[in-house]
Amino acid sequence: MSTAVNKANRAVRQRGDIGRAEENVQALIEERQALDARFEADIEATASLAFDPDKAITEIPVRPRKSDMTTRPTTLLWLPLAIKPDGSTRPLHDPMIAADSAAT
Repeated sequence: MSTAVNKANRAVRQRGDIGRAEENVQALIEERQALDARFEADIEATASLAFDPDKAITEIPVRPRKSDMTTRPTTLLWLPLAIKPDGSTRPLHDPMIAADSAAT
């Protein structure tokens, strides 16, 4: 007899669990619908804040402080090239070419 009572109690508890789970699901569905509505309202509000080309843009000059500026040494290296009759180039700074040109 006690086994039948335990089974009956378990079945009642499980029905209660199912009922509570269904209530939780319904509450979550309602919460999601409310969040979706709020999300859509936020999108509309944000879209109204979008850039309006008719509004004037105010330019504000920001001048750097002297302490914000740095200079670096600059080096320039120039390597002369000669243009051959066929349009290609050859370096004039190559010592081997210079020696060949002096020999001829």
